[in-house]
Amino acid sequence: VIVGLYGEAGAGPFGFAVGSHGFVLRKGVYFPLDYPGALTSFPFGINDTGQIVGVYQDGAGTFHGYLASSRK
Repeated sequence: VIVGLYGEAGAGPFGFAVGSHGFVLRKGVYFPLDYPGALTSFPFGINDTGQIVGVYQDGAGTFHGYLASSRK
């Protein structure tokens, strides 16, 4: 299982423009992974139990950490 992000290259946070999205790649299939209502989502890692850690940006431009679960 792999997590990552995609979006337009630009001068935004972490080198990506507002509108970047997270994804999970499981068994060759991509699934979107966006925090509800977020402008941007940046999943950074996943552990052996399927917990995903990342950062999202809310509508006011503030960044928050999140913990999500991915079913195996």
